[in-house]
Parts: sequence; C-alpha cells; structure tokens
Amino acid sequence: MRSILLVLLLLGCAACGGDDGPKLVSQDTMVEVFASADREAIDALIAEMKADPFPDYEGLLVANLAHDNRWVREFSAHALGDLGFTSSATVSALMYAFGDKDDWVRWKAVRALGLIGPPAKRALPLIEPAANAKDEVEVVRAAAQVAVKQIRGQ
Repeated sequence: MRSILLVLLLLGCAACGGDDGPKLVSQDTMVEVFASADREAIDALIAEMKADPFPDYEGLLVANLAHDNRWVREFSAHALGDLGFTSSATVSALMYAFGDKDDWVRWKAVRALGLIGPPAKRALPLIEPAANAKDEVEVVRAAAQVAVKQIRGQ
C-alpha cells in the first residue's frame, strides 16, 4: 500500500486532489521509482504509463537504459517490453542493454526483445547464441529461448 501511495504522490493523481486530466510520468519519477526496486510501485507506475500512453515515454525509457543504477536499467527494459514499443531505436537500445554486465538487465532486455516480436528480427544473431550457450546464466538463456520463438512469430 505504501508503494502505491508513493506512486500516486509522485504522479499527482487527479483523484487525490490534483487538477483534471492525466499526469505525464517524468523521467525523474521513473528513475526514482525504478531505483527503489519496489515491485509494487514499479508495477503501478507501468500501469499508469499504459493507461495514459505518451510517445515520449519510449525515449525516456531508452535513455534510462544507460543509467548508472542497475535497477533503473533493468526496469526500463522491463517497461519497454510491457508498453509495446517497437521502434528501431528501442530495438537497438535493447540490443545494447543485452550486453550489460548485470545479468538481470540482460534478462529484461532479451525479454523485452521477445515481447517486441518480429520487429526485433535483427536481434536474432545476438540472442540465438545465448539461447544455446551452456555457460549462460539460466534466466537469460531461458528468456533468450523464448525470445527467439517470439521474434520468429512461433
């Protein structure tokens, strides 16, 4: 409950006394919530972004993939997949994030590429080796296996 209240305060929820109309989620808000690693707050934030899609969210999330905080990178990749952004810039950024030193960021990046599906086809040469690599971290390998199928439309 505390997490949801945090998100509502950060967003300035109209039902909580704010002005009428949707509130856009700022990059500062994204960074603060993602850096908290609080799943409840993160899920609430992503739900708010889904409810009020704003094209600039894609650019903000892509920019967050280069953030110093690994939680911000991880959950930005997660949000890109969940929000369904499929642009070439998003695919490129997620391919870059797949090379991150943090396995959880890599997992979320490959998961997001899979959710993008066929528009992420150019990522296959990067993902396929991970799907079959015995020395790959299990969560990344499993996500890569699923992503290959999703990207191929299977």
